[in-house]
Amino acid sequence: MSASSAPAAGSIAIQLSEALERYQRDFEEMAESWVDTAHYRTVSSELQQIRTLKGALPGLSQEMADVLIRHVELVQAAWRAQIRHQGDAATEMKQLRQRHAASVEAMRRKCLQLSIAPRTDGGSVRPGLSR
Repeated sequence: MSASSAPAAGSIAIQLSEALERYQRDFEEMAESWVDTAHYRTVSSELQQIRTLKGALPGLSQEMADVLIRHVELVQAAWRAQIRHQGDAATEMKQLRQRHAASVEAMRRKCLQLSIAPRTDGGSVRPGLSR
């Protein structure tokens, strides 16, 4: 990354971290009422925004893939649980929600690390603060 693109990447990393926080909050709300299509649309839109922001930060590809996999696993399990009404569905959902939350948090932490990564000129990338 060039020195001139480092501040932009730091700013994007902060925006992405904030988007991940919103997404996780709204995902948890959605998980409480799986039949609410408005929540699902909101979460889907937020996930698309996260994917778009991540495009500027290729170092987050593994984390993005993990979040997407956990998202799909959890949504599929929720639909299966509604259809089959299995007794162990609550346990599975709890485990999947924990794994999903951990994936989102890992990506958010990496975003925050990227937002304060040292620049090539010796400074730190901290949007809003100039040297």
